[in-house]
Amino acid sequence: MLLAFLAFCVDQIAQKMDQAFDKALKYCKTKKKLWEKIRQVFDLLPCKSMNVIYRFIAKDIQVDFPLLE
Repeated sequence: MLLAFLAFCVDQIAQKMDQAFDKALKYCKTKKKLWEKIRQVFDLLPCKSMNVIYRFIAKDIQVDFPLLE
């Protein structure tokens, strides 16, 4: 239980301090839509960090990948 609480606290601090998370949340408007979008991006693209996913959702970065046919 203590580890779950610690993970929750770290996550909350990261969300408050991360500008990319804030931009992604503003783009999606609700946390529910943001988490759905994160799952979609996570399933499709290999990412080095959550920050990259947040920046991709907020349209700060673009990924150039070939069109599948």
